[in-house]
Amino acid sequence: MNGNRRADIKPGLRVRIVLKKDQATGRLTDQANQTNRVLAKLVPGFAEESGIAPSPEPQPTPVSEPVTGKVSIQPVEEMTVVYFKATRDDVMKGYQLAEESMKARGVNLDEHPFFGKLRSNPADMQKMVDEVLTAFNKAVEVRADLDRSTGSKVEVR
Repeated sequence: MNGNRRADIKPGLRVRIVLKKDQATGRLTDQANQTNRVLAKLVPGFAEESGIAPSPEPQPTPVSEPVTGKVSIQPVEEMTVVYFKATRDDVMKGYQLAEESMKARGVNLDEHPFFGKLRSNPADMQKMVDEVLTAFNKAVEVRADLDRSTGSKVEVR
């Protein structure tokens, strides 16, 4: 899909950016193509009538010469996967960016149900920050444990 890009925010954290219109169009196109391929196999004459080229059966690739001799596999250099836990400052910077984005769209933050509550009640702000920190850092630990279970060397900072 054309809208897929990968960007490393911090080592160990990845964000996938997919434009919504590309995501929806790509998903619908994939579903339609899959349906057409199934119908082409099941309904005689469907492929010819709809102009769908029948998908060829996969053929084994012939090998011109057999592989002889000793094959050696080189070990991959050991690397460490590093995850970073979020800090209170990270969450507050994210909140400030969200506020700026909403202001730029002309939203009155004091009247907004989410931002208005957080701005008027410091206890609610503290609770939101604590919940985000807990959820994010738990996800980091779960992912780190998963990587460790596969034998990867992992560091959480």
